Formats: sequence, structure tokens, C-alpha cells
Amino acid sequence: SEDVIDLLSEEFEDDGRYHNIKNPVATTWLISFEQIQQRDRLAADYLSFMACIDSKAIPQSLLPAGLSTKKEIDAIGTLDAYSFITKRSADQALDIHRLVHLATRNWLRKQELITQWTEKAITRLEEVFPDDNHQNRSVWRIYLPHAQSVLKSDICEDLESRGKLAWRFGTCLLQDGRYNEAEKQFVEAYETEDRKS
Repeated sequence: SEDVIDLLSEEFEDDGRYHNIKNPVATTWLISFEQIQQRDRLAADYLSFMACIDSKAIPQSLLPAGLSTKKEIDAIGTLDAYSFITKRSADQALDIHRLVHLATRNWLRKQELITQWTEKAITRLEEVFPDDNHQNRSVWRIYLPHAQSVLKSDICEDLESRGKLAWRFGTCLLQDGRYNEAEKQFVEAYETEDRKS
């Protein structure tokens, strides 16, 4: 529908490079997304989930579990077939196209699902994010940009998961010698704790 396409196109206009292609991109995205929703529910869920984290180098281990490994592989295959994502062969990570990321976020806002999916992303990151044992450094470095991305957003109401993730993120930044950034996370974790009580 026209109003959905206008809404999906909103942020494209801010970026001069995309000014003239806003409607075709949004239209194509909407048609493709509706097809995916009908054919492969998990693929649609993955897209919604990925729209709430960083768009680059998404480890497949971060995606929520499907009913089976086959369903997970098929869902990633579906998104790849629609060119919504690109697979990085070396490290099994996925990139989601910036315009697809924007369009999906706008759609989630329009459907009033953005809070729900942001909370799912925070809960999932909190589940998989390792502690600050230096042996986990290679793992946490993969998850750091995604934790950072999701903690920047103010749309989460699940304060407990948010606070826990901010704390764990902070301890890993501390281990990496990123003291100023770590301090911000500890402040966030304390403030979140205050808002809860």
C-alpha cells in the first residue's frame, strides 16, 4: 500500500545517494517481504531480528534457534535468494543490505513490533554474550558491535536483560582496555537497575 511505501522510504531521502530510488526499493522490499512471510516464517523472523542489531558481520550463532538446523539453513537460504543478505564465506557471518535494514526497521515501527524485536535481540545477546574471561575474547569481539547497536536504542522495556547485557558488555570492553566506553556501560547498567526498582 502507498502509505507503507512512503513510510519505508522516509529514511532513504536523508541519504543523497538513494534519493531517486526510494520508491522502487521500498516497493520491491515490501513485495518480497510479504512473500517471505507466507513461505518461510523463520526467514521473516530472522530479518526482523537482524533489523534490530548491527547490519554487518552477523554471526549465525546469534540468530534465534529454529525448529531444526534444516529450517535455519533454509531460512538463511531464502533471505540470500532474495538478496536481502550476503553470506561471508570465511567466517559464516551474514551482512544485511543497509536499505533492507532500514526498510525492515521502518516496517517494524509501522507494525508496532520494533520494541518486541529489540527486546528479543537484547535477550538473545544476553544469552550468548560470554563473560570477560580472556579465552572468550575472540567470541565477544564478534558480538560487541551488535551489543553496542542494540544498547544504543531506547525502545527496550525489558530492563533486566538490558542491564545484564550492558554490564557484560562493559566488563569485556574493560578487558580490551576501552575504559571510557566501559564506564558508559556500567553507568547504563546502574541506571537501568534504578529504573527497574
